[in-house]
Amino acid sequence: MKKKQLTKRMAAVLLAAVMAFSTVGEGETLMAAEPITENTEAVENEDAVTETMEKEESETTEAGNLENTDSEETEVTELTESTELTENTEEDSLKMSAADGTVISFGDLVQENIQLNDIHYYKLVTDETDSFYDLKVKSKIDGWLNLNIYSDSLEMEEVKACGYWNGGTDTIKLGKLEKNHTYFIKVSTGTGSASSGNGTYILCANQITDDVQDSVEGAQAISLDTTTNGKLEDVSDVDVFKFTTDNTDSFYEFKITELLDDKAGIMHFAVYEDPLFIEYVQYDENMDTVDANGCVYGNDTYKSATLNFAKLKKNHTYYVKVFNAEKDGMRYQVRISKVADDVADTVDGAVQLSSGAMQKGMLENPCDVDWFSFTTDNTDSFYTLSITSEGDKGLFWYVYSDKDTFEYAKFYQSGEERDANGYTSGNDTYRTANLNLKKLEKNHTYYVKIDSMQTDVIYHMTLTKKADDVGDTVASAKSLKLNEKKSYGMQNEEDIDCFKFTTTSYTDYNVNFSNVDCEERVGIRIYSGKDCLSNQLVFEKDCAKKSSLSATDKAVKLKAGKTYYVIISGSSVGKYNLGIDAAAPESAKAKSASKKVTITWKKVTKATGYEVYRATSRNGKYKKIATIKKNSTVKYTDSKGLKKGKTYYYKVRAYKKSGSKTYYSAYSAVKSVKVK
Repeated sequence: MKKKQLTKRMAAVLLAAVMAFSTVGEGETLMAAEPITENTEAVENEDAVTETMEKEESETTEAGNLENTDSEETEVTELTESTELTENTEEDSLKMSAADGTVISFGDLVQENIQLNDIHYYKLVTDETDSFYDLKVKSKIDGWLNLNIYSDSLEMEEVKACGYWNGGTDTIKLGKLEKNHTYFIKVSTGTGSASSGNGTYILCANQITDDVQDSVEGAQAISLDTTTNGKLEDVSDVDVFKFTTDNTDSFYEFKITELLDDKAGIMHFAVYEDPLFIEYVQYDENMDTVDANGCVYGNDTYKSATLNFAKLKKNHTYYVKVFNAEKDGMRYQVRISKVADDVADTVDGAVQLSSGAMQKGMLENPCDVDWFSFTTDNTDSFYTLSITSEGDKGLFWYVYSDKDTFEYAKFYQSGEERDANGYTSGNDTYRTANLNLKKLEKNHTYYVKIDSMQTDVIYHMTLTKKADDVGDTVASAKSLKLNEKKSYGMQNEEDIDCFKFTTTSYTDYNVNFSNVDCEERVGIRIYSGKDCLSNQLVFEKDCAKKSSLSATDKAVKLKAGKTYYVIISGSSVGKYNLGIDAAAPESAKAKSASKKVTITWKKVTKATGYEVYRATSRNGKYKKIATIKKNSTVKYTDSKGLKKGKTYYYKVRAYKKSGSKTYYSAYSAVKSVKVK
């Protein structure tokens, strides 16, 4: 640059300064002259260019001549020539003034040539929308290109500063800018180690409207059971949603899904109980309550996250924040679903169970807990609770004898006493749990709790009551009538049936314990005293399903005129037959001759005599046909009214007279014979 041109530019700057100061009226501040500062910087840049160029010149005398231009006369002359500068250097004015920079329209490409040490200015004007802004740049210069973005024309507040070599392309993320504000873009070359800076550059400014505001005040409401779409337009974008619970006793589920596309990446989320983003909502994951914040990944495995919230407050507003995207433009969907709780989850709201009626329920949420209760009556009864889980999902159950200390009720399983808590699993083997509870307290309320680690667990539960047919203590022992067999039942795995009987003058007895219909073993024990101590045990045998005692096992010698106690116990539920019989005549036989039948038997010790009975069918009505009054007579011949070729049935029993009373034995086995 020649000295004359430099002098003209300095004169132009000086003239602009004089004009600026001349416009300052009384009471105005010197700030009106701020544009002078900006122009001064431009002059300083031009001085740098001049200095560079002067180094290339071989004449050294021009420096001295430049010093002579400081005279007042020279300054006036040069100011007069400033008009020529204005007319001939319109491009230089673009370079010199940020305030006069060209406005860039969003989406349009700006392509400009630039030379070494040139400065170009542009304006970026935001509107009133909530938007993100970016500036795309491509450098095609032979050297280094500088970009600076300022929030003011004085280049005091810098927003961004970037640099690019030849062929460099990038997007400058400006984030959220101030609304209705003008920003200034400065493009320059020739700094750093670049030896040249001539070429072309391309700029393109973009505005992206934020679909969801990033503040609580502008939070977007989510409608329940409705899918809401969102997009994180920028890595710095924060989307804030809100949803409000109603007055029902319900569970809420939050689901966020990243929509897979070329923007797939990591995206974070959090759910808050308050608008200050302090208190996280709690949710349940694998039975552990954790804070409701996490992330989703842009792949098929972790593209969705589902939070099953613990019971939320009624009529309360909660806030959802989606943020910290790995990439720009990540798309997602959020959904809040509500499921009404069918059974109260507090012990005070427990649903009453009715005996014999099936209660169906569902655990809508991994955090769900269903409470039930039942009250025993005044009868001596056993209670059984049957719980079945449907499908492939299991559950946990607990039975408490009170609601304050939560002491477990007791039950029997496989003959072992256990606490009434356990589980069912989603398979055929353990899908149902049958709790045979120990004898419960009368007129008392018990509580049942059901929970699970899964969602939508369907189950049904039935409470049954069985009256105890035989008392389970010696004090309530049931009296047995000798020589009489009856059916009784084990109502529960922990049921104990207590009987008592008093012997007569017979000392030999048969224990008629048969037709046991229990899955597990059932035992019979006879004690000589009501304390039922081990040293009082006189008889002990066990029977399994459908089995009876053998002839040898049946026999027992007891003292005459004494009360004995019988205890039936086991680890099963079912029926059995029981009788205590005075020893019957054994080995009874029947032999036929011509129109007569002879019956024989073995002698019964201490018997007074025997009675003989006959019938025309095995299970028909038997009629006494003879009374034998001698203990030693063990034979009788029947010849009254018999028909040839007809079959008759006989049985014998012994009797014992003691004073005015007569005691009988059981009947012998029935014998049949066909008359010749």
